[in-house]
Amino acid sequence: MTRSTLHCYAGGPSGSALGMVCTRSYGIASTGAVSPLRDGPGVETSQVYAAGDPGPLVADSDLFCLVKPGVDVVLRGTAHARGASVRVLDTGLAVGDARKSVRCWGDRKLRVSGKHSAHFTDPERFERQSLSWVGAFGGRDVEGERLRARGRRADFLGRDIPPEGALSYPRNPYGRGFFVGGDLGRVDGTAAPNLEDPADPVRPESCWIDDMGAWIDCPVAASYGPIDHLTFPRSAFLLQPDHRPPLRPVREVQAGDLGMADLADRDLGAAPDERLYSSGASGLRGLRVPDGARATLWNLHRHHELFELHLPRQAPQFLVEPPGCSVRLARGELRNILLEPDVDRLTLTWAASIAIAAPFPNEMLVEMRHAVRWD
Repeated sequence: MTRSTLHCYAGGPSGSALGMVCTRSYGIASTGAVSPLRDGPGVETSQVYAAGDPGPLVADSDLFCLVKPGVDVVLRGTAHARGASVRVLDTGLAVGDARKSVRCWGDRKLRVSGKHSAHFTDPERFERQSLSWVGAFGGRDVEGERLRARGRRADFLGRDIPPEGALSYPRNPYGRGFFVGGDLGRVDGTAAPNLEDPADPVRPESCWIDDMGAWIDCPVAASYGPIDHLTFPRSAFLLQPDHRPPLRPVREVQAGDLGMADLADRDLGAAPDERLYSSGASGLRGLRVPDGARATLWNLHRHHELFELHLPRQAPQFLVEPPGCSVRLARGELRNILLEPDVDRLTLTWAASIAIAAPFPNEMLVEMRHAVRWD
């Protein structure tokens, strides 16, 4: 089943545009063949977060497909050892020319010995591992915030200076293993991250920094899930998180998510950068994905170590009939790829727009005739 919606927004040569967004879900056979399903996720018109305080982003608004560049790839699933019991497992996802890997560790603890030495305990064995951002490096150092608040600071008039903001890891405020300041011993026995980027592994000593500005040199957070507009690197195109000059190469720059110039403070009066609307994780955002591209999964399918499928070559044509006008046609451009191998489902999202003289009110959009036709 195809689901679609209309939306007016600022854009186009006339200053206003009528946007059209549709999703289509496909079942994935054991051979990798895909076929349209009668049901599946509809068009999301707002951001959806997981339960928690707070929980990570589950799905971004599909309306951002109208303005973001390129294709975002999201995988919602689990790492599978398929009956074996392992302590560590490497997973991978490739779509077209893009490739991303996430290493999964069994549960382990961070242990501190002495004043300056730390190590991870041996990981426990597992057969399945969640790929949520909750298990990746990051999180919020609530205890560090309390310690900092106790240290009274005053200005030259003797007035209290409020403590700085939350000690949340800008790359992933939902994870574990990120600590700022205080005595190193306070992190002893805390949960270590389960997920990491094999090219930028989490070391015990990298879980603790003495100053919040040093976060830019910490290991990246690793997951295949989406990120919201307050999470780096996406947040760099809205409000750049404060940081000191990097002491090592910035992984997101190496991945092509942004350039070194994007690390500077943004002009708050400037128009939003269109890259702000991409929700894919580092390495999976703003991609060019050709029709019929191959997707390859490593240790992400419950039955296969290596699993391949090809994206359908079909692309939709949107037909819309604005009031007092003839039917207008626009070809949809692929903008989102959602892979859910645990339920054998693939969902694609396309978007298109046409220039209009002025935006239509919502009540007119609800009644406006529109349809989706497939090549």
